[in-house]
Amino acid sequence: MRKKGLAAAVVVLVGGGYIIGQAVSSQVFEREIARTIDSMNAGGKLRIERRDVDSGWFTSRGTLRITPLTQAPWQATLPYRADHGVLSTSMDGELELDILRERDQEEGAQTIRLDELLGADPLAWQVNYHTLSNAVDGELVLDAFSNQTSEGFLEGKGATITLEGTQNAMALEGTIAPWSFSDQATSLELAQISFASNYRQEAQDQKQRVQGHLALDGIQLQQPGGPEVEIDELRYEGTGRLGADELEVTSRLLLSEMRVDGQPAFAGELDLNLSRIDADAYRDFVAGLRRELDTYVLNRAPASNDDGLLGDDDLLDDRALMTLLETLEPQILAMLANSPRLTLKQLSLVSPVLDIRSQLSGELRFAAENRQALSPGKLDSPAERRRWQRHLNGQFLWQGVPPLVALQLGLPLDDDTLDIVIEAGRVFLDGQPLPALF
Repeated sequence: MRKKGLAAAVVVLVGGGYIIGQAVSSQVFEREIARTIDSMNAGGKLRIERRDVDSGWFTSRGTLRITPLTQAPWQATLPYRADHGVLSTSMDGELELDILRERDQEEGAQTIRLDELLGADPLAWQVNYHTLSNAVDGELVLDAFSNQTSEGFLEGKGATITLEGTQNAMALEGTIAPWSFSDQATSLELAQISFASNYRQEAQDQKQRVQGHLALDGIQLQQPGGPEVEIDELRYEGTGRLGADELEVTSRLLLSEMRVDGQPAFAGELDLNLSRIDADAYRDFVAGLRRELDTYVLNRAPASNDDGLLGDDDLLDDRALMTLLETLEPQILAMLANSPRLTLKQLSLVSPVLDIRSQLSGELRFAAENRQALSPGKLDSPAERRRWQRHLNGQFLWQGVPPLVALQLGLPLDDDTLDIVIEAGRVFLDGQPLPALF
């Protein structure tokens, strides 16, 4: 009897521990998904809502709806099922990406789902959340597709996106296999596209670092009556650092080679750095931008279509943009308090066809003194643009100035080096003033 009683006690303890573990896992999942949504909403670029939530100890269901707060006519809906385990939760579902197509005069705005446009199976996704480490890993898969549309024939070999990390350290990687589009006259082929983004935040002092790259291995375009255009490689790399005092952004764009009818036409590189943006003011700006855009979208919601997508008339027009800049004027001017600098490390262009081999480098600075007299919301006024212009100073060196450019500027043709100086918005070329920029 004692042995049976002991066995029963063990079963009760193990079973009770399992049930408690399930409950804890479910509660931790709910807490983390709510915190992740709040964090992404605070970024000021997206509005994420969770609807039709049915939470349970063993299984939870719901729907995530993602709407951009910028002028991007798309919306993503992700119905999900979450299976809770003691040590992890597994989520899976399909991605329903709706795109607003151009308006038709008779039928008005129309939306189309991405998988319908591509003639592909629905995009499947799966995410694992590990309870003890708060880490996630997931994958989104688009299978190979082909579809004949009214515009032409689309064909691709699929795509894969992976996600891994924690809330404070996340890595995103993706690959889009080669795809093509053709109609009776035009042919466009894109080689493999790869991209990656790494995000890291130090929670104690709010330091953030984002690194990313995007690479397109090649493009081939053929149009009727036009030359065949080929690009070998197009690559972008960027880094953003938000510290306790400063926001700094570095960007690099590389064009390996572009050929026209098989002849080398262009190659180039752009490498620049933006620094000395006040960090606290930037955080206030992002929070304010998020708040204003969210309010704008909510106020315009009744004018949206039945799918909840904002139409062309609902996006920010020039007047709304100026109003937004005027509302956020204190944050914008505060970001400029440390006299930001735009450093052009290198802008190079090589063109055998045009006999050009040029390189430009230098720095442009914004003078923060008396910036409170400026008004971002009035930049549509020429007088206001001239006031901003007078805060600009800088110096650049242009090597390899093309003779045609030198001739148009009235410069001597025996020297291909040009010193460019900007003083209070006025531009001087080799010491000679140019007319005002505006």
